Amino acid sequence: MTNCLRLASIDEVGVSTEFLSQLKHIGESIEWIKFRDNFCSPGTVLDHETKQGLGRLFCHLRGLPLISDDTVWLPQIAKRTGYIARYTVLHVLLGELELVDSWENYFLGSTFCLVDVEAEAKMSNWGIFWEDVIDFFEQYHLVCLPLCSNHQTASNLLDNVKANVSLSGLEVSDELANIASLAANGIITTEEALKRLGIII
Repeated sequence: MTNCLRLASIDEVGVSTEFLSQLKHIGESIEWIKFRDNFCSPGTVLDHETKQGLGRLFCHLRGLPLISDDTVWLPQIAKRTGYIARYTVLHVLLGELELVDSWENYFLGSTFCLVDVEAEAKMSNWGIFWEDVIDFFEQYHLVCLPLCSNHQTASNLLDNVKANVSLSGLEVSDELANIASLAANGIITTEEALKRLGIII
């Protein structure tokens, strides 16, 4: 089950005792420590900024939305049509803010898309366009921001993914970029990505 974190400031992510305490409460603290420690050699001391960045990335990959004062933070996924939020993660956030009914009155279905086009069209695979999420929260004087921001358009980000993947000698295509993006965002496993590419059976 996806959970939601509440912190006094986004700067607490990855570094504060409250961040660790809340992760412990939802059963994610051990996974966080493993995740963080995998990024450095034994004996390496991570600086404050790196820990914050890793904390945001961890929340992004684990689908953990965050509330800080009048700002909500969500994982942001790139699609050719633009950035989206995963509905299951958004729904947890809406529940925490007691806005589920308001969303259901607002959501008319036109903002719906599939996160993974090869998967079933069920709730766990629903995506909501980022601009629609921003517009919804603005009605309640809440700012919606991505947990990990790269300051690129979604199409530019996917083009960069294609360019990076081409270095591996694989044939570059939009499909390949989409698969790489799904794997990088924790939506499918690396094994599933390799199967779709025909690299393993």
